Amino acid sequence: MSFGFLLSDAKFDCDCHMEPYLELAELVIKKIWRDYFNMSCWNPLEYRGLSIPNLVLEKKLDLFICNITEKCPRYCRCYHQPHKRTTVVNCTGANLEALPDYVPEAANLTILLKNTKIKTLESRNYLGNATFIDMSDTGFSEVENDIFMQIHNEANFLMEGHNLHDMHRGFQILDPCIAQLGRTVIKCNCNHLWIKTWLENKNAARCEGKTLVICNTDNGHIPILSMNKGDLCASSRIHFKIMSITFGVIAILTLVLSIISYHYRYEIYLVCRQLKSVSNKVNPVCKYDVYFSFDDGNPFLRYWILNFLDSKLKQEGYRNFIPCRDTIPGDVEEENMINTITNSRIFLVILSKTYEDNDNIWTNLEWKYIWNYFYNNKDRKIVIINYDLIDCPVDLRLKAFIRLGLDVDFANRRHILLDEIKQKLEVPSRGKQSYIRNTKLEFESAKHSVAEQREKSEENHSREMSVVCSSTMILEEVINPYHDVS
Repeated sequence: MSFGFLLSDAKFDCDCHMEPYLELAELVIKKIWRDYFNMSCWNPLEYRGLSIPNLVLEKKLDLFICNITEKCPRYCRCYHQPHKRTTVVNCTGANLEALPDYVPEAANLTILLKNTKIKTLESRNYLGNATFIDMSDTGFSEVENDIFMQIHNEANFLMEGHNLHDMHRGFQILDPCIAQLGRTVIKCNCNHLWIKTWLENKNAARCEGKTLVICNTDNGHIPILSMNKGDLCASSRIHFKIMSITFGVIAILTLVLSIISYHYRYEIYLVCRQLKSVSNKVNPVCKYDVYFSFDDGNPFLRYWILNFLDSKLKQEGYRNFIPCRDTIPGDVEEENMINTITNSRIFLVILSKTYEDNDNIWTNLEWKYIWNYFYNNKDRKIVIINYDLIDCPVDLRLKAFIRLGLDVDFANRRHILLDEIKQKLEVPSRGKQSYIRNTKLEFESAKHSVAEQREKSEENHSREMSVVCSSTMILEEVINPYHDVS
C-alpha cells in the first residue's frame, strides 16, 4: 500500500530540538515533495505560520534555537544554536561597563559585546571556550596581561573601534587576519619592532583592511609595514644617547662625591657630631675633666704646660691629668693610660712638630686610644692646641680639626689664648651640682670630707711629680725668651 501522514494541523515548536532532524531531511525535501509535507510552526510566536519545508529550502536553519536563562548576564540574551554548533551570548548594545563575570557553560561560545561601554579587557575563565568575540565599537583602551593566555589563538576576535594608544605584546599570539584590530594608530619606537615582525610573519598584507597598524611620526601617519628598523629605532637611539649621557653624568657625580666624602670623611663626621652635640648636649661627671696629651720630651712645651696651663686651669676648677706627672710609678703604662682616658671628660691635645713622630710610640698609641674612645662615646670632647702652628698634620683626624678651624691657635695675637682654651673646655665638672639635692646633710659632709682627703693626696702626688718632671728642664734664662713670646 502507498500511504502518508498528514500533519499539517499539528502545532510544532520550531526550536533547537527540531533542527538536527531537519538537517537530515534537507536532501529528501529537495527531491521529493508532497503537499502533506507542508507543515508550519506554532511556537515561538514570531515564527507562527512559517512553513517548515520552506525554512529548510531557504537555508534558515539557524532560526531554530533554544533560549537559555541559567547564568545568562543581565541585559543579555543567551541561546543555543545547533545549526552553527554554538551557544550565543548576545549583549550587543547592553549597558555593560565590564566583561560579564559569568556566561552559560558551553564548549563553543559566541560572545557579542558590540556597542557596549567596556573600557578594559579583563581576564575571564570562559574566554578560553570562545570561538567568536565581537568587541567592535566599544572604545576600550586597556588590556590586561592574562587575557591573551586565555583567548584561543584561532578565535575570531573583532576589535575595530577601540581607543588603544599602544599595543600589548600579547597580540602576537593571534592571527591579525582572524583577530581583527582594525585601524590602530600608535607612537612607534624601537620597542614596537615586534609588531612589524609579527605582521610580516603572519602575512598581514593579505588582510590589510582587517588589521592595520599606523605609526604616528613627524612626517605623518605611515603604516608600520612600510617602515624599516632604522626608522623605528631612530628616536630610540637618540633617547638612549640622552639616557646614557644622563646616567654617565650621574655616575661621575656619584664617583666624585664618593671620593670627596671619603677624603673628607673625618671633617664630615666632626661637623655632624658637633651639630648633634648642640641639640643634645650632655656633660658627664668624670674623675678627670682634662686629659693632657702631648710630647713630654719637648722641654719648652712641658715647662709651659706644668708651670702655666695646668695651674691656670686648676684655678678655674678643672681636674687635670698629665701623664708624665700623675702616672703612678710601677703601674703598667698602657693599662693605666686606657683607664685614665676612660675616666676623662675632655682630651686636650697639644699638637707639636714631634707629636706625630714615629719615634714617639707612646704618643701615637695615646692618640689612637683617645680617638677611639672619643668616637665611641658621644659625650666626650677633643680640644686641639696647635702649639707649633702646623698647617697639615700627617694624621687625617688631626688634619680634620685644623681644616675645620676647631683648633686653638697658640700664636694668638689678641692675647686671649687662655680664654679661648677655657671656652673650648666649657664649664668644669666641679663647677656643677654633682651631688643629689635630696641627700641628707651628714652623708654629704662625709662625702665632702672623703673628697677633700682624696684631693689633698692627689695634690701632694701632683706636687711631687711636678718636681720630677721639672728636674730635667733647661735653665730659666734659656726659657725666658720663649716664655715672653708665649
